Formats: sequence, structure tokens, C-alpha cells
Amino acid sequence: MSGGLFGVGSGEIILILLIILIVMGPERLPQIARIWGQALRFISKFSNTWNQMNTQLMRQIDEQAKPVTDALLLDE
Repeated sequence: MSGGLFGVGSGEIILILLIILIVMGPERLPQIARIWGQALRFISKFSNTWNQMNTQLMRQIDEQAKPVTDALLLDE
């Protein structure tokens, strides 16, 4: 299976939502949706921050490694 949210297809998402609706009841659905939205926003922001930090760290590592790599290539 490919695509979807976290590798979960649209059919599975619908099934999960139906189970939540049955277990929690329709009166709590707006509250659950709000919490779910907040959690997804948090995860998205965390993921973006993580990717930015990772990219910055890799640039710094490349900058530090370049003189060593250049020196090794000159020795050959």
C-alpha cells in the first residue's frame, strides 16, 4: 500500500473514523476532530523543524569535512 496518511489508505481512515464515531458518539466528534487537528499540526511543525535542523546540520558537517576531503584528494 502506498500514499495516504502515515501509510494508511483512505479506506482504513474511513474505517477508523467510523469506529471512533461508534465508540465515542457523535456528540464528542467535534472535540475529537479539534484534538486530532491540533496533534497533526504539532506533528507537522515538529517534522518541518526537524528537517530544517537536519539540513542545517548536514551543511555544517559538509563545511567541516570539506578541508579534510580536499586535503585527501590532493594527496592522491
